[in-house]
Amino acid sequence: MYIYLAIAVFAAVALAIPSAMLLISLLIRPKEGTELQKEPWESGEETIGQRVDLLHQYLPYFNSFLMLELLAASIILLGIGGVSGMALVFIIGLVVLGMVLSWVLLAIAKRRAGGAK
Repeated sequence: MYIYLAIAVFAAVALAIPSAMLLISLLIRPKEGTELQKEPWESGEETIGQRVDLLHQYLPYFNSFLMLELLAASIILLGIGGVSGMALVFIIGLVVLGMVLSWVLLAIAKRRAGGAK
């Protein structure tokens, strides 16, 4: 019983500390920034070129590599005996399903944003 109480206290503290930090920062931060603060900058250097289009240039690769990392983690778990063969098949099936769903949602987002590039 004490173990469950310790886990509950740990979870409560783990939720309370970041929540308190966010709440305090919302209360003490300035409400409006100056025009200089609103301008984009990188390490004090003036911005050259245009912003990266996350939807078309970043998300497709992120989705692919995330799924590959999950597959690699599943294979490592199988190698150390952490999961059985059937569990690995289930994990890989979930990863493939997640990858297909993420590509479908990415296609929908591109269509809403004005077409695929």
